[in-house]
Amino acid sequence: MNDDRIDPAGAGESAPADDDAQGQAAPEPAADASRERVRQPDGQGPQGPQDELLPFINNFHDIFTSLGVIILFVGLSVGAAQAIAAYAGILGETGGFLSMMGAGFMLAVIALALSALLVGAQRRILPGIVLSLIFVYNIAILLVIGFELIVGMVTGSSTMDAIQAAGEASTGTDEDIQPFSAEDMSAYLANLPFYVRFYPLVMALSFFAPALLYYRLFRLPFAGGLAGVGVGLSVIAALGALFPEIALVYLPVLGLAFGAFLFFAGLAFDMRDPGRTTRLSGTGFWLNLFAAPALLTYSVMIANSGWTLTEYFDQATAQAIGEEFDVTRSAIVTLIVMGAFALVSLLINRRALIVAGLLTTGTAIGLLVNESGLGVPVVITFTLVSLGVIVVVLGAAWVPVRRLLLLPFPKTGFMARLFPPVTILD
Repeated sequence: MNDDRIDPAGAGESAPADDDAQGQAAPEPAADASRERVRQPDGQGPQGPQDELLPFINNFHDIFTSLGVIILFVGLSVGAAQAIAAYAGILGETGGFLSMMGAGFMLAVIALALSALLVGAQRRILPGIVLSLIFVYNIAILLVIGFELIVGMVTGSSTMDAIQAAGEASTGTDEDIQPFSAEDMSAYLANLPFYVRFYPLVMALSFFAPALLYYRLFRLPFAGGLAGVGVGLSVIAALGALFPEIALVYLPVLGLAFGAFLFFAGLAFDMRDPGRTTRLSGTGFWLNLFAAPALLTYSVMIANSGWTLTEYFDQATAQAIGEEFDVTRSAIVTLIVMGAFALVSLLINRRALIVAGLLTTGTAIGLLVNESGLGVPVVITFTLVSLGVIVVVLGAAWVPVRRLLLLPFPKTGFMARLFPPVTILD
């Protein structure tokens, strides 16, 4: 489908028409080197298919334009906040909420109009990322505030009032309870009104809807990654609304499933574009980038607390929970997971998993070294040197290591799409 043959970084530029290849029309001049590489057959430009094009920037002009977009919207936001503050006493609480919704809608419309120019017409990637975040944020705030207004009109109270009232009804006091047992949790959830239990779902859907809309309008891979996150969060929030106790107890499992969903969704996009030449692989990049922190975080959580959080609701105090936290075990699990990330990244030719986990890996290495009793300078030095060596070695040996790992796998068919083979160009 022609819609897929576009700039891999995601702004939506079409590849040359088929008649260009037949000599019936002169090829369109490339705007820059990255686009010229994309227009080579199967992505076989000067760098070769193993070198991923940047999915978030075309050139320095993207940076220049993005700075202008940021400055513009900071100014607009400050002006809107001043106007709302100036009339807050006159408008009242409801009027203030409506003013915030109006300001958010105005900023979202401006962001959408600029996106039509910068992303839709000029194919600017980094400005598109900034504008998509502005659009999604303002529409999400608008929808959440609208939900609050509806709740207030129907029930006569806010969600925060309902949450506080549920706490007082379950404990007999407005103070926190220690310990927070499973029975206390059940009593608290039973006293929550249904609309409060669905509040996280409203927030997740308010994030998902504008992200999906932006992706549908401009085919920006970053927005596709945001939409994928919105899908996962919406499913978890729906489970939390329908089965709150189960969702809380099995939070590590849900978190790990969330990361796995993003990873496999990214893998599905990558398999449709094993040459890494279209927006499909750009979307896969962002989905993998967002998947890595969730996979890493909840793997460590499961290593320390097991597959459920049942025991956490039966501890005497939060301090007792902290004392049982095994720093060394967490650091070792982090390194094991990052090792798995490195292996998978090599197989699928995707570096995003490794990049997203570098900070956490550095923390894990630092904790392990610190456990040995060495000083702070030694910990910092060892951590940075270790990370640097890992990244440099992977960068220098990426192709030969991939070639070795892929020897058992066929170079055509389904497995070749799952694990893109190393070509002679590399």
